[in-house]
Amino acid sequence: MRNERERLSGDEIDLFELTEALWGQKLLIGLVTGLVAAGALLYAYLAEPVYEVKVFVQPPTSNDIAQLNYGRGGGSGLVMLTVKDVFDVYLRNLQSESLRRKFFRETYLPALPEARRRGSQDEQYDRYLSAVSLGQVSREGADRHFIKVEASDPKRAVDWAARYVEMAGRLGEDEIVENVMTDAKVKAKNLEQEINIAREGA
Repeated sequence: MRNERERLSGDEIDLFELTEALWGQKLLIGLVTGLVAAGALLYAYLAEPVYEVKVFVQPPTSNDIAQLNYGRGGGSGLVMLTVKDVFDVYLRNLQSESLRRKFFRETYLPALPEARRRGSQDEQYDRYLSAVSLGQVSREGADRHFIKVEASDPKRAVDWAARYVEMAGRLGEDEIVENVMTDAKVKAKNLEQEINIAREGA
């Protein structure tokens, strides 16, 4: 029992000895702490701040697409467009490589300083892909997506996110309107043929 107590007391750390040892190295500890603090301050002062903007996108409501369904359904022979149909078109355009390339050419590159624009296009595009990215909020919420923009200027980050969403919206809108117009033209042509056949029969 006594041997065990002696062994335990031998393993203990003497607080006074530790404090004395640290006090003896106070100059080295102070120097290292000062250097680390100076490095952190220098980095904080010189590092370019990066601001992040996230825009969340969700499906339209039935009221939002009501105008597209005008004259469709019932006896028209034209299928009603659902919220999912419209949102799928928007998402396809939002995630398309053509939109990414267009945004890169028309918005990202012109905003860069002249010195940074001279580099390789592949390097520029890689930087762009890390600055402007797309994602899904969660697997459960499959219909909720986001656009994330990182930039050194907060106004630019907000502007880019809004512009990206707007460009995707315009492309989606153009595609849907074109599809609706094509459906209407096909229906009109079919009706015209039916009228001509009816006239000939009469």
